[in-house]
Amino acid sequence: MNLQIVDVRGLTKSSNTDVNMKDSIIKAISTKSVPFTDSRVVRKGGVPDTVMVRSLPTMILYDDKGLELFDKITYSEDYYLTNAEIEILKEYSTDMVRDYIQDGDVLIELGAGAMRKTKYILEAITESKKSVTYYAVDLANDSLRESLKPLADSYPAVKFVGLWGTYHDSLHWIQSNIPSSTRKRFLWLGSSIGNLSRQEAVDFFKMVKDTALNAGDLFWCGIDRRNSFETVSLAYNDRQGISRAFSLNGLTNINTIFKSNIFNVDDYEFVSIYNEIEGRHEAYFESKTDQTVTFTNEGKQIALKKGELISFEYSYKYSELEVADLLDKAQLSSLGKWSDTTNRYDFHIFYKPIFFFKKQLRNDLNHVPSLEEWESIWITTDFLTTKWIDSSRYQVQPIDLRRPYIFYLGHLPGFLDIQLAKLLILDYYSEIFERGIDPIMEDPTQIHPHSKAPDQWPNFEDIYAYRDVVRDRCRKVIKSSSISKPVARCLTMCYEHEAMHIETLLYMLMQENRNNYILRELPIPVLKAEPMVLAGASWIPMAGGVLEMGQDDYEVDDFDPSKASVRFGWDIEGPSHKVEVLPFEIQHRPVTCGEYFAFLMKVSFKDDLIPMSWTKAGSEWYVKSMYGPILMKYAVNWPVSTSLYHAKQYALHHGADIATEAQICFAQTTVKQMITDNHSFSSLIPKPVQANASCVTDLIGSGWELTKTPLAPFDGFVKSILYPGYSSDFFDDKHFVVLGGSWATAARIAERSTFRNCFD
Repeated sequence: MNLQIVDVRGLTKSSNTDVNMKDSIIKAISTKSVPFTDSRVVRKGGVPDTVMVRSLPTMILYDDKGLELFDKITYSEDYYLTNAEIEILKEYSTDMVRDYIQDGDVLIELGAGAMRKTKYILEAITESKKSVTYYAVDLANDSLRESLKPLADSYPAVKFVGLWGTYHDSLHWIQSNIPSSTRKRFLWLGSSIGNLSRQEAVDFFKMVKDTALNAGDLFWCGIDRRNSFETVSLAYNDRQGISRAFSLNGLTNINTIFKSNIFNVDDYEFVSIYNEIEGRHEAYFESKTDQTVTFTNEGKQIALKKGELISFEYSYKYSELEVADLLDKAQLSSLGKWSDTTNRYDFHIFYKPIFFFKKQLRNDLNHVPSLEEWESIWITTDFLTTKWIDSSRYQVQPIDLRRPYIFYLGHLPGFLDIQLAKLLILDYYSEIFERGIDPIMEDPTQIHPHSKAPDQWPNFEDIYAYRDVVRDRCRKVIKSSSISKPVARCLTMCYEHEAMHIETLLYMLMQENRNNYILRELPIPVLKAEPMVLAGASWIPMAGGVLEMGQDDYEVDDFDPSKASVRFGWDIEGPSHKVEVLPFEIQHRPVTCGEYFAFLMKVSFKDDLIPMSWTKAGSEWYVKSMYGPILMKYAVNWPVSTSLYHAKQYALHHGADIATEAQICFAQTTVKQMITDNHSFSSLIPKPVQANASCVTDLIGSGWELTKTPLAPFDGFVKSILYPGYSSDFFDDKHFVVLGGSWATAARIAERSTFRNCFD
């Protein structure tokens, strides 16, 4: 028979042995350690006090009887979560298996109880004829066997293994027993994440990521939304009373664990509260009378007063922002989600990325990049330059007007080396890798100052060795006990320089006329066919007024101890000043690929108006991406990525104009930066624009905002001492300001409102 049960209990301190459970129960109920603010009072307009109450561990609910009762709850019409999740699995399991499961993969379900949801995935696996091992994790041995046996009989092509124990036990067993080369797909159904506090959820996902996931491994997770008060209240206190029976059975289970009648269940009532402020359902036992809880063998007595509450379960709900915040803190990424037809429940696909950039949200932009941030950016650089670009292609010029790839391999450590050792004699590598080519597009024979290209580029192994030496030097500087202001500026500047080059290198890779650069190491995002053209964008009136632009950050102040440290900015960002912005109107969102496609149809697809970010095969149009060409029907509502010339022609055709830098900056002041903004590689493709909004959206991330403002210095501009050619070489009326960032822009750049970039 293709079924095996493995007892993994006792592998960690969190194991659900009776001894551990006894300790947890006594510790929890002995002290009033859980804050309680009665949201029922808030809902009625009152202001409740916050008091401390006792608690019991949620684990008491899940003995065999509890699992049986919970299974009954999931069949209740009031408990919408189950039907929503089943609907999603029925609709999308074939897609899940087709796009995300290969021969030899393992599927690991956390908290597997009743299997009526999982069968849809198992059916899709069987139909695909892929060889997969399915692991189910459960606390109850009997339930595990009863659930897996009929599945093993029904799906003989799938190997079934039951892991009897806690999540923690199972994850450590997986770490020790499943080879790291085996792709893992975790499955966490029923919005079980809601049983954890938001911080506990972050900690749990971190633990899963660090213990059991390799880069590219997936974590499918059902998550309930912050739905209406009435909807959630009924789901957790159903009209049949099953939720009440399930909860009170937890007290009976305690009696079983201690082999003593510690709790007289008739002396307690189940209390159900949906706290809309915190976005969580709260469950309590309420003591019906003054009474004493006695743990005889343990010599412990707890006095309870009539009406006293004992907290035993929270069920957290998640908004889109809260999901994004969870992923950012746990350092996971999202491939997208599927939703039920009532839009009350989501099935997310998370994964462990090869590289991760934490979002910082303005208030944390002043710090010097940490060693962790440096290591992350180096992982990204190395992935692009050593894995995505094969060493046999280092001499290739991806774009005719640029250096071959090998230059960028040496340029990034070379620039860092130069800045860290400005006063030292520069070596040969520093000379040839200092600066790349920035041609003038109208006359490519004219280029700005750059490093002289050698007759023969160094061997790439030697460049790797040079890179490692420079990075070790950087690590030592960061680890030093104190970092002076000049060194802090140098480190920040070099970090942002590398971040910008990563983004530039990505653009060159995607523009190169090749089809074999697809990122096969990473799972593909969820792609959904969209309507070809959205409803027209709304025009948002802007009142105009005085706008503060720029910031004051002068390198000479680094050597003046009386001057306080300020947020880093490139020379082109300063100084701060005020400008008068006249009233104007602006579309609430960027122009989409679909809208630009419609424009091309009207002008008969003129060759000089087709974006370089698009390509055609047969009769189909595609948008270039890190995953290879994406069919237009999936990218139709992405913001279009194109040139200023194309944008001007589109605007002219529609009787409009391109915004100025000041207008975009003014519009940005009306928008709050969000954790959901698409930058810092949180998604490796643009996100669809927001279709309907009463304010300006999508100004940060997904794609840079074009402006018609030539790059020029602000009055009072001071050229950089460390990097004098950074901006002044481009004050030529041929380069124009772009703002906001793309999906590949580092957080400290995308989130800094004063950052200005340029293109020609």
